[in-house]
Amino acid sequence: MPEDAKGHYQKAVAIDPVFEDARLNLANLFEKQGRNEEAIHHISEVLRFNPGSGQAHYNIGVIREKQGSIQEALDHYQSALIRDPRIEEARNNLGNLMVEKGQYKEAIGQYDKALRINPFYENAHYNMGVALEKLGRTDEAEDQYHQALKLSPGLLKAHTNLGGILLGQERIDAAVRHYTEAVYLEPGRGDVYFNLAVALEKQGQREKAIFCYHEALRLDPGLDRARINLGALWLRAGKHDAALIQFKEALQRNPEDT
Repeated sequence: MPEDAKGHYQKAVAIDPVFEDARLNLANLFEKQGRNEEAIHHISEVLRFNPGSGQAHYNIGVIREKQGSIQEALDHYQSALIRDPRIEEARNNLGNLMVEKGQYKEAIGQYDKALRINPFYENAHYNMGVALEKLGRTDEAEDQYHQALKLSPGLLKAHTNLGGILLGQERIDAAVRHYTEAVYLEPGRGDVYFNLAVALEKQGQREKAIFCYHEALRLDPGLDRARINLGALWLRAGKHDAALIQFKEALQRNPEDT
């Protein structure tokens, strides 16, 4: 925690207990350190002095969501928006909770309102894409992922989801481009290499696919999907011994699949 900032905010609150910005900033510092109940205390004090603070309800919602208290988080996001309908982050987070509950149409409504407030909110574009994809509206989802990437070209999850849509539509070259960008952004993740391997295999680039499956397994030895795909690839290439090694390893790890 930046102790100097903490000290300044504490002095400000001691001088003026109703200094809302100082309490909220102090709460943010505590929350970043994981001292959630101390953060909640200061936010609750804001609400005691100013029950109409939408920002205070939003901040409590963020903490409760991280703690897994989903209904309480949802209630606070809704309370925040009753008091201040223009808190775009509250609309985005509320939409995310609605997606978790399977309320995709309602979530899209929240993301749309967030984007009306701030059209440059890349996470809202991405999250709307997720909700649209859940409803099978893949063309609209693709557009939202593209919008997110225009605003934030390094948004890994948008490259990954877009790659999935493109792969499902047999637009293999485009899928490879997005999965390759994902590997560039996160070279330490096995699942990212796995996605690229699948696309490269569909593209007919067997050697590159083999390399990516091996990288996926080096980074995540428990990624049995990669072992099975690699084994099948070796089998099709007539490399039966190499295929058997991968299948045996997968079965040893998951004997219930026998």
